[in-house]
Amino acid sequence: MIAITGSIWTARLYAYSLKHSYLPPEVALLFGALMPSEGHVKRVCRILRSEACRQVRFYTDCLQVVNRNELPFPSAQKKFLQDLRLASQTADFLWGNVIVQLPRNKHRSPGQGQEVKVLGDASIPKNVADLLKLGPKFCEHPDLDKTELLSLPPPPLLQLLDVQSELDNLSKPRKQACELHQSAVAKFYEGLMQSLLVFTNGSVRDSARLAATVCVITTTGTIIWGCLPFHSTCTAAELAGLHLVAD
Repeated sequence: MIAITGSIWTARLYAYSLKHSYLPPEVALLFGALMPSEGHVKRVCRILRSEACRQVRFYTDCLQVVNRNELPFPSAQKKFLQDLRLASQTADFLWGNVIVQLPRNKHRSPGQGQEVKVLGDASIPKNVADLLKLGPKFCEHPDLDKTELLSLPPPPLLQLLDVQSELDNLSKPRKQACELHQSAVAKFYEGLMQSLLVFTNGSVRDSARLAATVCVITTTGTIIWGCLPFHSTCTAAELAGLHLVAD
């Protein structure tokens, strides 16, 4: 019966800790010299509360088994209910003596914050000042008008690649969409390139075909010439050059 009383009292203590954000001393010892956060304290208190409730159920079953072994059934059931009532009343008495000593977080009504200081001769509306008093998280950058937006530097623009597709002394044959797609797929899968020279419309290109070249001219005027180390079409070579320059 004493064990039931102690488990009920312990379960109420952890339930109180969850409700009022109280850190029990035995929970603080688990973290040593470190100060745990409120979330960690609540998780540990939930686990300990569940364990205390499980102990209450276990000790209650043990008390019932002991009474039935010592007394006949009608008397054992009556003695069992009396012991439970006594354990509950004892737990209420102990908890009433302890709860008055525990700290309790009172609900705080949101009051006025610190006064907003204005530098210089500037003035702000009263509604804005009242909003800033609530804390830094309510501070926002002021909305700029069209005149102030014109004085700001323009946002950085993405540098686009300027590709020269027509080169002197180099002909670039036009391919069908299916063939262009398959050439791009073959370019990105190097494993296929090691087994197949090129992937066009399903046929393997002649191994005697020369490797294709590509010329990429960037906006800064830099000219990049490239040549694939394997046999390919002009389109696949151009895709490879664009991919390398973009990286």
